[in-house]
Amino acid sequence: LFTDRSNLKVVHFGPARVGHFRPASYGHFNPARVVYYVRRFQLYFGETILAAQQHTIKTIDFLIQKARFFDQYSRLMNERQLKVVQRMFKAGYKGFKGGLSADNYIRIAQTSASTATRDLKDLVNKSILVKSGELKSTRYSLNLKFKNEV
Repeated sequence: LFTDRSNLKVVHFGPARVGHFRPASYGHFNPARVVYYVRRFQLYFGETILAAQQHTIKTIDFLIQKARFFDQYSRLMNERQLKVVQRMFKAGYKGFKGGLSADNYIRIAQTSASTATRDLKDLVNKSILVKSGELKSTRYSLNLKFKNEV
């Protein structure tokens, strides 16, 4: 809290002699300032707890979707496709940054462009991936809407 420690002194409270450091220039205790900082801390702490709860809820929902996804689609994919889909899920609930491109697929699956094109087309036809864009801006995302929910 204090950047300048040159004017600090020890203040003793009662017979317990508990040491407390405060700037010598403070002179007197300002309860309004303490209440202000306590309220700021409470607000920060409350917001942090709420953000953590939201993150946890999203993560749990995502993990449930992931389990349902693999239950429904894992038998429909070859090894390359499975490897790429697992990598997409590894990105978490925020998704694969920028979506999956054909170049990403080639790099992750370590395959040729023609095989990647066939695999991606197969994944779209099986409703495992959703295609958006055209030509070089084509991106793919996981289809987390399942047949019994549509």
